[in-house]
Amino acid sequence: MKIYYLNGPRLLRAILAGSDSVINKTEYLNKINVFPVADNDTGTNMALTLQSIIRALANSSPGSIQDVGNIVADSALMGAQGNSGVLLAQFFYGFAENLNGKSKIKVKSFSKAVNSALESSYQALSKPVEGTILDVMSAWANEIEISSEKTNDFQELIANSLEAAKIALADTPNKMKLLADSGVVDAGAQGFVYFIEGIYKYLSSGTIEPPPTEFADIEVSHPKIDMAPENIKYQYCTECLVIGTSISKYDIKEDLLMIGDSLIVAGSKEKIKIHIHSNEPDKVFEHLSKHGTVSNKKVDDMKAQHLAQFENMENNDIAIVTDSSCDLPDAELKELNVHVVPLRINFGTDSYLDKITMSTGEFYNMFEMADTPPTTSQPTPADFKKIYENVSKISKQIVSIHISGAASGTLQSAQAVSRNIQDTVVTTIDSTTTSIALGLLVRYATELLRDGKSYDEIIRLTRKMVPNTDIAVGISDTMNLIRSGRVPISKGVITRLLNLRPIITFDDEGKGKPISVSFGKKGILSKVFSIITKHSEDYENLRFAIVHTRSSKLAKKLEEKIKSHYNTEDIYIIEASAALGAHTGMGALGAAFIGFPKK
Repeated sequence: MKIYYLNGPRLLRAILAGSDSVINKTEYLNKINVFPVADNDTGTNMALTLQSIIRALANSSPGSIQDVGNIVADSALMGAQGNSGVLLAQFFYGFAENLNGKSKIKVKSFSKAVNSALESSYQALSKPVEGTILDVMSAWANEIEISSEKTNDFQELIANSLEAAKIALADTPNKMKLLADSGVVDAGAQGFVYFIEGIYKYLSSGTIEPPPTEFADIEVSHPKIDMAPENIKYQYCTECLVIGTSISKYDIKEDLLMIGDSLIVAGSKEKIKIHIHSNEPDKVFEHLSKHGTVSNKKVDDMKAQHLAQFENMENNDIAIVTDSSCDLPDAELKELNVHVVPLRINFGTDSYLDKITMSTGEFYNMFEMADTPPTTSQPTPADFKKIYENVSKISKQIVSIHISGAASGTLQSAQAVSRNIQDTVVTTIDSTTTSIALGLLVRYATELLRDGKSYDEIIRLTRKMVPNTDIAVGISDTMNLIRSGRVPISKGVITRLLNLRPIITFDDEGKGKPISVSFGKKGILSKVFSIITKHSEDYENLRFAIVHTRSSKLAKKLEEKIKSHYNTEDIYIIEASAALGAHTGMGALGAAFIGFPKK
């Protein structure tokens, strides 16, 4: 039976059929994903985007084809995931714009809408690349335009254009060397062909293939790719939604092009979906906040996803995980291959991921301007589950070392899911401390790993080193401790009146407690130095670290005193993470050491 028009119900069922066709091939698309990064998620991203459309259509009763188009475009934008998902959303947006005022369309109007969608997709990209989904979209749209002059039957139109799309798909390796070297076609392009195939099957048979209840292990030759995380220039796949008025896509592109690549800006003047690969997600969100309200933030670590594909590699049997209260320099965390679960930073109703969607520097900038002080909250069990499952693809034994369980619920969140990671052993360790002391302990654990120690030895020796680690932090402004309830109001008022500055440490149970006081801000440095030297008297092979909150000059002076006293260069300085800084406020200064008891 020939089909001479599409109305709302027909387009709805065609979209559902195309979506289910892609969802059925999710795992296959993941396995052939090598561009722009071999992070094994193209199928998942396309499926999640299309599932958002399916849910929206199921929860509405669209009448005209315009209604269906608008629902599809808006739900795709809201649920878009990844490079391919955001590009699909923009395609649907361009398509929907040509359905305004229409209850049904014929082939020539359909051709106009498809080619408008193609143009819209190209405009969304900062740097279109050959050999991708755009090539297939272009070939499909071109054949739609040609065939619309020869036939008025949608079945014939889609059949002809599907063949053109398949030819373009097969040609993607000829246009991109990475695909040719890997022995695959572009995953996003393949997904788009599956989408058109689903539509064709529906138009020719009237049936929609249901998605599977679970995915079988699809037989496919794995792409020929090497484990090379160092080749990933930009680490974080960063996405968000911007809502405002008269948003300029051009201005957004100008703002973001210098801090990442794979930029896609999709949507309308009132609602924009952003996708970019960047090393500075916090700066991405900061730039975008100038254009409207930023929400639906999502940050994925593509290096971790890339590494997760290489199972059973040598020297990857054991992994170290910590949380973002661990103050080690970023470069060292990366070099040591430590996986970090971010705490959340809260400024009023706005929430950020520590050191991912908000850098430490940006935290203090906002802190200085905030009317009310920030708070931090522990990662959720789901946050830990995501990290553990990613890591478990390459390491079946995980040592997870965290901020004091008595000071934060972070350890409890880790323990809640540590026994539920399939085929993986996760052991949590309570550091009974935080910040640089936790950093020194995590560094020690990584050195045990590099020295070839077994999993059990790493756990035993790291736990043995916990009581051999100490920290002392002088607090210049006690107001935040009072507001958080960690210092009673009465004591806080007295210390402020007497110009006393508390020096805080952690006891054997991991509870923060005042150990001394200094008179005035100037006395903090000498008091911290005095406590650290006294507490380290019974230890040897000492290593040190210094932490501060916007007190870099004092930190440098403290470093010089420690270097001179111990004749050591084994020391680093770092600005405190939000987990510590939110409680200490500005002007804090601290030091920590780790060492072995003298014999």
